[in-house]
Amino acid sequence: KSSLQLAVVPAIALSLSSWLLWRNWLLYENITATNVFVDFAGGDRNYSLFQVLKEWPGLWTSLFAVFGWFNIRAPQWVYTIWNGLVVAAVIGVFVEFIRSIPRWSKDMAVGESDTGSKFGLTKALNWSGLLPALLALWVLLIIAGLFNFMRMTPAAQGRLLFPALVPLALGFSYGLSRYHWRGVYFLAPILALLTSFYCLFFVIPNAYARPPIITQEEIPADAVILESDLGQGLQLLAAKVETTEAEPGEVIWATLYWRNSAGSEVDNHSDSPQYVIELFGQNDELTGKLQSYHGGGLYPALLWPEKVIVADQVAVRTEEGISLPVQVRLNVKLANESVSVDVGKIKIVPSDWPSQTDAILAQLNGIELVSVDTDQVTGKPEDIINIKVRWQVTVAPENDFTTFVHLGDPLRPPLAQGDDQPINGHYPTYLWSAGEVIDDNYSLTLPQDLPAGIYPIHIGMYNSETGIRLPLLVEGERQLNDAMLIGHIEVSN
Repeated sequence: KSSLQLAVVPAIALSLSSWLLWRNWLLYENITATNVFVDFAGGDRNYSLFQVLKEWPGLWTSLFAVFGWFNIRAPQWVYTIWNGLVVAAVIGVFVEFIRSIPRWSKDMAVGESDTGSKFGLTKALNWSGLLPALLALWVLLIIAGLFNFMRMTPAAQGRLLFPALVPLALGFSYGLSRYHWRGVYFLAPILALLTSFYCLFFVIPNAYARPPIITQEEIPADAVILESDLGQGLQLLAAKVETTEAEPGEVIWATLYWRNSAGSEVDNHSDSPQYVIELFGQNDELTGKLQSYHGGGLYPALLWPEKVIVADQVAVRTEEGISLPVQVRLNVKLANESVSVDVGKIKIVPSDWPSQTDAILAQLNGIELVSVDTDQVTGKPEDIINIKVRWQVTVAPENDFTTFVHLGDPLRPPLAQGDDQPINGHYPTYLWSAGEVIDDNYSLTLPQDLPAGIYPIHIGMYNSETGIRLPLLVEGERQLNDAMLIGHIEVSN
């Protein structure tokens, strides 16, 4: 009877799904049609197992509570509860496994001595025998298949583990039921319902709520007042950037305060206006972009009453692989319009900074010059000398400083100079924090009429507002005119 039951289940499964598998084979020569998904995503990315494992956090959290198109997360305490429940269940299964070893040994001994084998197949098919092994094998097969799919294409989505949801739930319940304190077993569904109802009634509705209509007086005092006409009858009154610092791949939040200043003009457009948010980094590198209808499409401008102010909260994700560190500027415009306005700046930093070193060349009030290198020691007039510098920060600067690179006697006006703020002005010193290590570049152009000779090159920093130089110490001794000699350039005509 048990053997018949085991055969019925796969037979039913095949009868329900075989037509789909056969269709996929006829259309795509692949019963799972994974090749189509991979091609649609841009082809096989050939990830290693290690690269796939790095995407595990997203897969794990989305198994429990990630909504929308992976852009709406629950509060962290929701994931903490579920992680705790899973750990408790795993411990319960492990403890029961240890407890069962003596019983299994006894059953095996009895089975060997009993030729009737009442502990044979029937014993193997109970909860402590073959059935849980088959369920565990099914879970492992699903996970292995998903990992192989993730190796080929982005697919860190918890819903792809749902085919293994029943055995996972059985194992979860079994593990919690092994505790002698039954309160654990009853507490689990209460916590599960709590997280579910919270997400259902608070997380999801708030994420899809219409942006509110407010009065002029309700615009926050710390918002940047803009009053910019961006076209199509819409005016961007103000903006508030809530995110001040982020890492690549993270979301930057801002609230834009719009006003329909000419309702009739908006109404006459065939389609509702779309806003475009762009993040620009070093050398105007595009580091993030979002184009959408207002209110995430839930409250397009065509529906706005005339003269109302709409507080629209938006989120734009920074791209991976951008040049770091950098201060990006957040720019807003309307699609198909030329007018745009910068509404704020955000500090983008790497997740891990290079290690600091004790081998320093110079100290400048909490900023340390670690290394400096010029790309040439000889040159001709109009040559450009490139200088690579590494700074490390021990005390966060309170002001905005400019680096100077001067050619010639430090006590005389420079023959040439390459003054600039760090990272070409894209990462000013007032953003620097203790522990950061910044790789920087400067350039110095040799004058066209520079006579032949050997000229020194000095470096230092000064306050961008006052022009006063920072005290520069080398091995504890303050340098002449607070400038450090970094090398010489031999000029020939």
